[in-house]
Amino acid sequence: MTRSPRASPWALAHAGYMSTRSGRGTPRQTLRVPEALWIRFGAAAARAETDRSALVRALIAWYVREPGARLPERPGLSNCDYR
Repeated sequence: MTRSPRASPWALAHAGYMSTRSGRGTPRQTLRVPEALWIRFGAAAARAETDRSALVRALIAWYVREPGARLPERPGLSNCDYR
């Protein structure tokens, strides 16, 4: 499939443009997040003894109403670096 300038994001995602295989697990997706926010997210995830990927997957599953999906618990104020 050639990339059309009028192709919708949905069409591009399903044509394989927004996903790459790493050879293990689920396909890798690209996500744009400001660097400072990404760093704070990683630190908060580590304090919660999880990782960014697990939290993002859980949030997406909850958002699209996957059966049994639960919204990830937010860290308490004392565990976050708010700026």
